[in-house]
Amino acid sequence: MDGGGLWSLCLEGKALCPCSDALLYKYLIGSSSANMAPSFLSRQGLPRLAYHRLPGCSPGVVFLLGFRSTRANPKCQRMEQFCRETGRAFVSFDYRGCGESDGCFEESRLGDWKEDTLSVFDELTSGPQILVGASMGGWLMLLVALERPGRVAGLVATGVGVHFTFKAGKEPLLMQWGFFEEAEQHSLLERPSIGVSCPVRLLHGLRDKTVPWQRALEVAERLQSANVHITLFKGGEHGLDKEEELSELVGAVRGLLALVAQEG
Repeated sequence: MDGGGLWSLCLEGKALCPCSDALLYKYLIGSSSANMAPSFLSRQGLPRLAYHRLPGCSPGVVFLLGFRSTRANPKCQRMEQFCRETGRAFVSFDYRGCGESDGCFEESRLGDWKEDTLSVFDELTSGPQILVGASMGGWLMLLVALERPGRVAGLVATGVGVHFTFKAGKEPLLMQWGFFEEAEQHSLLERPSIGVSCPVRLLHGLRDKTVPWQRALEVAERLQSANVHITLFKGGEHGLDKEEELSELVGAVRGLLALVAQEG
C-alpha cells in the first residue's frame, strides 16, 4: 500500500450502467428526496414506514441507514443521485421510530428494524437488488441477505457495524438494556461463518472511532463468499462522506452492477 489518502485492497472498475432506459430519468438529475414529503408503507398492526422510491431498471439499489440516521445522509443522497442519473431503481426509508416513520425510537429493537427492512424489501422492490448499508445498515443488509439469498445480488457497506459495542455518537443515549440484549440475538461475529455467498464490498476509514476498521476484516473472514473486497481510507472517519469517499462508494456499487450484468 502506498502513502496516499486511499488504501485499497481491491477496487472495482468503472463500467457504466447497462440500462437502456436511463435517459427517461435525466430530467430528475439534480433533484433530491431529502426535502420532499415521503410516501408511507402501511402495515397491519405495525408502524408506518416513511420511504422514497425511484422507478428504474434492475438490479435495483436499496439504501439501509445507520443508527439514528435519516434519508438526508450524504451517502444515501449520493446513491439516489447515482440511480437517478442511470435510470436505476432505488429505495431508501426510515426505520420505525426514526426520521419520519411512525413508532417510538426508545421502544424499538434491532429485530424490529430487521422486520422493517424485510417489509420494504418484499413490498417495495422486485427482482435482484444491491443492498448498500451504512454502519448498522451494514448489519441489517447481512441479515436480509441471509433471509433472502435468492434476491440479493450484492452487498456494499461503509463502516460496517455488526454489533452494539460501538459508541453511538457524541450525544448521550438513554437506551433500555433490553435493546442490547435483543441485538445479541442477531449477532454475526459469534458465528464461525456468515452464510452470504454474493459479492461483498466493505469500505472503512482507518480513523473510524465508532466502529474500528478491523471489524471489516472480521466480517470478511466469516463470509462464505469468495468475492469480498475491502477498501480502507487512510484518513477516513466513520461517516465516509468526503467527496473522494462518496465517489468510491458509487464506484463500488457501479462495479457490482457491472458484475451482475456480466454474469447474467
